[in-house]
Amino acid sequence: LDINGHTIMIQSLITQKVEISHDFYSQFEKIEYSSIEEIIYEKLRQYYFKYIEHHDKVIVAADQHHNDMINKIFDLKNLCFSVFNQRNRTLEESILQSIIQAQYCIIDTLENEQLIKDFVKNHDVANHFSLMRITPFDVQTLPNMSSQLYETNIGVWIDSLNEVRLKELIDMLIQYSVERENIRLHLLTRKDDTDIPEWLTYKVKNTNEQLNKNEEQLSLEVRDILETEIEEIEYIKLVFVPFEEQLLKEMSHLRVMIDLGNEPDLYLQISSISVGIPQINQLKTNYVDHKLNGLIINDMSELIMAIDFYLLNLKNWNYSFAHSIKLSEEFSSSKIITQLNHLIEGENNGT
Repeated sequence: LDINGHTIMIQSLITQKVEISHDFYSQFEKIEYSSIEEIIYEKLRQYYFKYIEHHDKVIVAADQHHNDMINKIFDLKNLCFSVFNQRNRTLEESILQSIIQAQYCIIDTLENEQLIKDFVKNHDVANHFSLMRITPFDVQTLPNMSSQLYETNIGVWIDSLNEVRLKELIDMLIQYSVERENIRLHLLTRKDDTDIPEWLTYKVKNTNEQLNKNEEQLSLEVRDILETEIEEIEYIKLVFVPFEEQLLKEMSHLRVMIDLGNEPDLYLQISSISVGIPQINQLKTNYVDHKLNGLIINDMSELIMAIDFYLLNLKNWNYSFAHSIKLSEEFSSSKIITQLNHLIEGENNGT
């Protein structure tokens, strides 16, 4: 239908054929199409020849539903595919084959970078194909509130860990919090609360109950002095951050961020730089300089030492904060655009 409710086309869900209504014949090259994809191809082709100049560089969000169509219409020499991990969860051979037909490709993760490099090598197209890993998120310097809080909040990214590693990590951190004063554990996840495993929900609830029972051993004299009921403390809690705004708000209250996944979450790393908190990871990336704005540990046995490195020594934490400010300039939107220009228009600009 058009904006006034008039029928433009009718599609048969049995044959997939599309018929154009008589009043709209002039807007289409044919009056009947084999599928809706054929109409999309026609309109995209018309757009290309009407608006795209021969020297225009085009960045396309890679997707198996449209890559082949894009490759047929656009000039491959001016085409750059963007592979984004949150959009391209898996890269099948068919989508990889369509990507390497273009001149350029930008990706965001180390894993996908290596996957495409291996594919390029096996298909001998390196002579015309340029690949660059770049963050799709720019760093924005934001205030950190952690130094103003009585509690020390430790953030833990749980989405990238399997059950065995997550249980080991949580047990280790609970013991750490028991042995030190005012430590609070924030388990961050993008998942919905209905997707959280039952064992984890029980673990959080049971841990808080047990630790609060210990607090209840306060003498009656102390209770009389306080003249109030002692509130229960959340020593450990699940924090749901499905949206970027929620994640940034939570990050501003953390003192340190732990992400021990096979590859650290990219937006989490950028957010850590934005609020100036140190990160603890097991894989080296462009976003953490060891012993400056974070630590790269070999395995979980080094975790407690890494946390103490920043929590017990204010100088180390301040160095991390200062280095994050320096990195925020490196990963600013202007620097990202400069990198893209260097990749896609470098030869034209003589750089």
